[in-house]
Amino acid sequence: MEQVFLYALIWSTGATTDNEGRVKFDKWLRDLIKVRNLNPTFPEEGTVYDWEFNKAEKKYVAWAERFENFSVDSKHAFHEIVIPTSDSTRMIYLKKLLIKNNFHIIVPGPTGTGKTLNIMTLLTKELDERY
Repeated sequence: MEQVFLYALIWSTGATTDNEGRVKFDKWLRDLIKVRNLNPTFPEEGTVYDWEFNKAEKKYVAWAERFENFSVDSKHAFHEIVIPTSDSTRMIYLKKLLIKNNFHIIVPGPTGTGKTLNIMTLLTKELDERY
């Protein structure tokens, strides 16, 4: 239960900051985990934002593992190709989780950060016709 709480803490309170704040939040949370002796701990690589908690295996898995077998379909035109990243993968996952649990979402951010593309991917590939 502790790990599920930490995961929720990262993607609620910890997600409200910028890159500089994420570095500080990462350090604060890792220090807290050590002081409280929580297990499993986060892998040392990256930040706490780079990991998804797999409840079935009870361990942290890199977001990048979700798309490690990605390949480009040669039938697609250049403008139709979407290369997944850790950022896009976790944002699509979190949006899908919220929507499927009947929460409204808002997608703020500067121009060119993939908001529209991530929403289109979510609606066309991740969610069924009800959405």
